[in-house]
Amino acid sequence: KELKKFIISRNFRSLIVTTILVISIPVTILLVFQEQDIRQKAASNKTGTISISPPSGTFPIGQQFSVNLVIDGGGQPFNTSQANISLSSNLSVQSLTIMPPESGGCNFTFVNQKKTPTVSDPSFAGGILNGFSAKCTLYTMLLTGTTTGPATVNVTQASIKGYDNHGEILLSVQNGAYTVGLISTPIPTPTPVIPTPTLTVTPTSAPTPTPIPTSVLL
Repeated sequence: KELKKFIISRNFRSLIVTTILVISIPVTILLVFQEQDIRQKAASNKTGTISISPPSGTFPIGQQFSVNLVIDGGGQPFNTSQANISLSSNLSVQSLTIMPPESGGCNFTFVNQKKTPTVSDPSFAGGILNGFSAKCTLYTMLLTGTTTGPATVNVTQASIKGYDNHGEILLSVQNGAYTVGLISTPIPTPTPVIPTPTLTVTPTSAPTPTPIPTSVLL
């Protein structure tokens, strides 16, 4: 009897374990697929942009003008970004100022010195340590047109990584397209000469005195 009870008990335990395994395996597979689906949806939800602002304009040769590099998550927070920035040959970078966080800057840390933006190479690759941003201005460049014609600031090999899932959220980039023209010399407007009116005075002749008769005097 004891042996029979033991066999029944062991068989019951085996049945329970088997049932648990049969139930848990499909549930585990379902959870894995759901997690992958969530990650894929998050990765495919690309809303971010990297843009040069203003995107267009016309400037004479030698005139300085400023452009900003703006990173926008499009509603998603991000903590890393990178891009290669190149300028046409008729644009010269006079200065590059990384925007401080208190003024709307990205507060990036540039681990790779070769990807720290400079006047000679505005390309960048950086990240926000222990934080994130929804939209920020990385830096401002002061440019000068050197020769006439179209001038461009191009954004290539760009990337924005989401803060929540570290997936790619970059949707598009906005380049800068400008026109550099000749310095126009204003034509002076002639000042009209208003003639001064001349006042003509006609002399009045004195009246001829009437002689008094001598008889009256006597």
